[in-house]
Amino acid sequence: MTDARRTIFFVNAAHALVHYVVLIFPTAVIVIGTEWMLGYGELIPLATGCFVAFGLLSLPAGWLVNVTGPDRLLASFFILTGLACLFVAAATTWTMLGLALLLLGAAGAIYHPVGLSLLASRSQQLGRDFAVNGVCGNVGAAVAAAGTAFLASVFGWRAAFIGPGAVALMLGILFIATTRHSGNSDRAPTSTTASPGIAVQKPLLAVGMILLAGFAGGMTYNIITVALPKIVDERFDGDLPLIGTGALATVVFICGALMQLATGRLIDRFALASLFVGLAALELTGLVLAWLSTGPLLLIGLAFTMAAIYGLVVVDDAIVARFVPEHLRAKAYGITYSLSFAVSAAAIPMMGMLHDRGAGFAPVLALTAACSGAMLICALGFHHAVKK
Repeated sequence: MTDARRTIFFVNAAHALVHYVVLIFPTAVIVIGTEWMLGYGELIPLATGCFVAFGLLSLPAGWLVNVTGPDRLLASFFILTGLACLFVAAATTWTMLGLALLLLGAAGAIYHPVGLSLLASRSQQLGRDFAVNGVCGNVGAAVAAAGTAFLASVFGWRAAFIGPGAVALMLGILFIATTRHSGNSDRAPTSTTASPGIAVQKPLLAVGMILLAGFAGGMTYNIITVALPKIVDERFDGDLPLIGTGALATVVFICGALMQLATGRLIDRFALASLFVGLAALELTGLVLAWLSTGPLLLIGLAFTMAAIYGLVVVDDAIVARFVPEHLRAKAYGITYSLSFAVSAAAIPMMGMLHDRGAGFAPVLALTAACSGAMLICALGFHHAVKK
């Protein structure tokens, strides 16, 4: 295995891991609430700190890529994520659990700036590698619901954090060992696809549309991925056990993985701006269907939504890789993910408040559909900005 492929392997493993660990709590909270005798609305806001740190700290992480070197920073991600998972598992109070989740979000914030800049600079086929990387992240998110449900049901909710924490520590040790062996621990990314960035007709409009899309897309992403197990639990017809809820949620996430593979192929064949518009329209269609439906139609709407969400992740990352000069990519990823995750984290306590007041998820899905409509407008604006 070449050094570039070895690096991409660990970047992909890290992507799966980060999306798994940040989505353990939304499923585990169902068991924690029963054990601690606390309501969903009392516990789910604890995820806010995790997602705020996950977003805001992406900005300094993007800056650190050029200071400490990408390999050291990726190793730090693995080790800190493993320790944070063990800290969550050791929590015995509401406050301790919140602090542990905050640390978990801070560790996760390291991934996107370092991982995606490494991927963009060492990829030989951008669409394919971004698609595979996106699928790895989606698989991590998909397995989180079912894996957490299984571990929490059989061994208790603490085991749901201990297992992934041990995996993170082992990956970190392996990455450090193989990087030292190859002698590239301090080497900066060397791109096989380096470019100064593609010029656009209206750069200010393009940047504005991407930033606004980051906010709207972040709201949609956070609400759907965090609330998905609970949405299925409450709005799907029939009384489902926890494992059944996790399995259905996993099926929905798998739709995102399939779309990411398709998107990766399309990126190498069609204009990114056109793909942006098409996926934004698909997301809006799925959310409206999920908002107005229950039972099987709900799952279909959620499947459309998840497919579009994760397809858009690949497109957004590819836009930065193609339109931003290489020396600014890590910072650009830090800015976009900081805005997307941090600002949209405000949706988490709002979601819990609406749920506990008896309104359920109907108004939350309506708000998410409105955000998706804004995303479509941004996609159309970006298409206009880059059109020659």
